Amino acid sequence: MEAIDGTGDNSHDAYACAAEFRVYADAQSMERLTMSASVSDPVGGTVEVSAGAVLPGDNATFTAVPSSGYIFEGWYDENGSKVSGQMVYTFPAEQNTVLTARFTKRQVSGPTTVTVTPTVMTLTVGGTAQITATPSQAGAQLVWSSSDERVATVDPSGIVTAVGEGTAVITVTTNDGNTAVCTVTVNAAGQTGPTEPAGPGGSVPEQGMQTGAVQPPQAGTYQSL
Repeated sequence: MEAIDGTGDNSHDAYACAAEFRVYADAQSMERLTMSASVSDPVGGTVEVSAGAVLPGDNATFTAVPSSGYIFEGWYDENGSKVSGQMVYTFPAEQNTVLTARFTKRQVSGPTTVTVTPTVMTLTVGGTAQITATPSQAGAQLVWSSSDERVATVDPSGIVTAVGEGTAVITVTTNDGNTAVCTVTVNAAGQTGPTEPAGPGGSVPEQGMQTGAVQPPQAGTYQSL
């Protein structure tokens, strides 16, 4: 076996290998940090940790998932202090960490109803207008839809765009299934009602009335009655 004395051609490679080994050994000898999570109410939701043990400086991710009818309040440390309000909380590990996810039951005061203003509107093709929806509970989720998008479309904020002639019903629906509607009539741009041609002096002749120059009687034979 060839000896390594630091003066041969292999001395550089030997020192590099030794340095890499020391770094690897130091990393292996670093004490891992423990990560754990709990819930304030098992019925309120579930929690998950990306890894039960991580090296100092590595990221740890805590995930909270509320159950139906519950909302997530936040992550709290062992002293009861809130450290994050994010359901997916990622941070660099610096110490052993125990976090508790708190969930609270959603307060329900009854079904959410909704009204709209206006309930009827008329537009010309290419025009837009706002329908304002007012739910009975602030922050309620609303979904807008059109009965015929060839006539009129509606965006998530209730703005209607006239597309083609006809009538469409715009509906807003709450998360409880309650609805309110606005009927939209769309006319062609510049459309006017039908008119009759004007007679002399601008008057419109009655049906069957002749207009124009009076023709002289035709020459011919007349039979007395």
